[in-house]
Amino acid sequence: KLRGAFPTPAERASNSAPQLSPA
Repeated sequence: KLRGAFPTPAERASNSAPQLSPA
């Protein structure tokens, strides 16, 4: 989340969506 460009598997699991995509 700090970088936002490269979300980690844990962050993707928490957010349920990659930060790379606006949606």
